[in-house]
Amino acid sequence: MTEGAFKGNPTPVFILDDYHQDADFQKWPADAILQTVAREMNQSETIFVKVDEDDDGGDGDHNGYLIRSFTPYKEEPFCGHGMVAAAHLLARSMGHSLGRAMRFKTVGGIVVDARLEGYDAKRGFEYGEARIFRLEIPARPVNQWYNEDIELRKRIADTLVVDVTQILALGRNELMDLAIELSHEVDFSAGSMQIDAVALMNASPPGTRSQIITSRGDRYGVDFVKRVFAYGSEDQGTGSTYCVLIPYWHSRLEKLAMSVKQVSDRTAMASVASNAKKEGYVTLYGSAVKVMDGRMLVPNSTA
Repeated sequence: MTEGAFKGNPTPVFILDDYHQDADFQKWPADAILQTVAREMNQSETIFVKVDEDDDGGDGDHNGYLIRSFTPYKEEPFCGHGMVAAAHLLARSMGHSLGRAMRFKTVGGIVVDARLEGYDAKRGFEYGEARIFRLEIPARPVNQWYNEDIELRKRIADTLVVDVTQILALGRNELMDLAIELSHEVDFSAGSMQIDAVALMNASPPGTRSQIITSRGDRYGVDFVKRVFAYGSEDQGTGSTYCVLIPYWHSRLEKLAMSVKQVSDRTAMASVASNAKKEGYVTLYGSAVKVMDGRMLVPNSTA
C-alpha cells in the first residue's frame, strides 16, 4: 500500500478475463501454472483474480471476484495488500464507481469488501493518480500469548539484538502471525536496524507464518509502526497483518481510528480502524498506484 510509485509492496496482479471465452471459465488454471508464474514474478505475493460467476451481486451493491495469492513457493490463504492492488486494477479496467464494492472471496473462504473511496491527484503518476480504497477485513486477534515463555523472549531478543526487557509482548493469532511489541524507544526501522529474517523465522514458535515487529509510533507522528517478515524475507508493505494489529493496538491505545507506518526500506502508510458496524471485521484504508501494464504468455504446461 502506497501513495506514490515505487514504494510500498510491488504486487503483480493477473486479471484472468480471457477465461470469459473459455468453456471451463469456472475452473482456475492448474495450480502448478499459477505457482510457476508467481515464482517467475518473484515478489512477496502474486495475485490472480477472476469473476465469481456464482455471485449475483446480492442487492446490486457489489461485483463478485475470486482471488488467489501465491508467494514464490506456496499459496497463501489471504493477502491484504494484494486485495488493494487487485481492487485498484479492477477499478481502472472495469470502471467501478465510488462507493460500489468489489467483493473478494479467497480459497480459504475469507470474504472481503473493497470500496473505491477517492483519488489523490497530487500523488499522480504517468498511469494515473493514486486510488484510495476501504477494505473490510476479518479481525484475527491474538489468541495465544507467549509473554511467560522466557526462552522464546530470549531467542527473539538475541535475534533482534535488543534487551529482553525491551520486548513488551509476544502473541500469535489463528493466521499464525507472531506480533512482537518492542519498546517505542527502540528504532527498528530499516535504516536503523538490520534484521536477519531467517534467524527471526527460526527463533519463532513452530508453524509461525510471519513475524510482525511493532511499537507505538511516537517518533514518526503515527499511532503505531511495524515491520513484517515472512518465510525468511521482509515484506515491504502488508495488509493481512492488520487482522491482528488493529485489535491489538485498539486495546492498547483505546482508539477506534489509527494511523500506521511500515518502516521498511520502501515504506508504506495506511489508516486503520476498529469496525463498530460489522462484527468480527476491521477497516483498512489503503492506496495503490499502477506502474506497469502488459500481458504474460503462459504455457499450457509447466513441464
